[in-house]
Amino acid sequence: MNLIILSAICAVVSLDRKHIFQLSISQPLVTSTLIGFLLGSPSEAMYFGMIIQLLWLSNLHIGAAKTPEGEIASIIGCILYVKFHDQFFEYGNFLLFFTFLFTVLCSFFANLLGAFSRKVDVRFFDFSLKSIKESNKGRIGISICLALIFQFIINLVFIFIAVSLGSFILKKISGTIENISIDVWQFVVVAILGSGVGMLISVFRDKKSKRSISVLSILVLIILISI
Repeated sequence: MNLIILSAICAVVSLDRKHIFQLSISQPLVTSTLIGFLLGSPSEAMYFGMIIQLLWLSNLHIGAAKTPEGEIASIIGCILYVKFHDQFFEYGNFLLFFTFLFTVLCSFFANLLGAFSRKVDVRFFDFSLKSIKESNKGRIGISICLALIFQFIINLVFIFIAVSLGSFILKKISGTIENISIDVWQFVVVAILGSGVGMLISVFRDKKSKRSISVLSILVLIILISI
């Protein structure tokens, strides 16, 4: 699928984060599944989505929880993981490691971009208030549509540029990765899952729940290592 079209579809889905619906359809597991079907690799995409989902569980759209920017970053990571899965088949854990780090990095820049878009949204809000005072309610709908279109364009451009950059880097290092032993990357999944569990524990307030999750997580990680 053309990257611009794919970016446009993902940009629309990303609006669910804060601007429309908030049905959690922009969560990594859901968007990764969608990306997998669009790119014809549902298994690889869902695998990435299940692993990366743990990182954002502590920021689900529940109550006053802060909506994470990691969701749009996960879309970028998933596209890269699926796109280069066959090329890095023997070094799948390295690809997972790279896309994981790239996702976290994109999340940081998405936060900065989110701060900028909020400032623009304030301008649209001020325009709406001015329209109400002038009894011109027709402009309110226009300002809302303009705000959504602006956010859609930001999402589209960010996804397109980030995926293009990630693809460029992966193509550059694809020839050198063969010089590193495969065994180096064998614990990547365990490390990422451990990071996700650490963030998940922060959701719970009582110490008993945290202890229970910690013990179960350690047991699961031991089983994964021994397999």
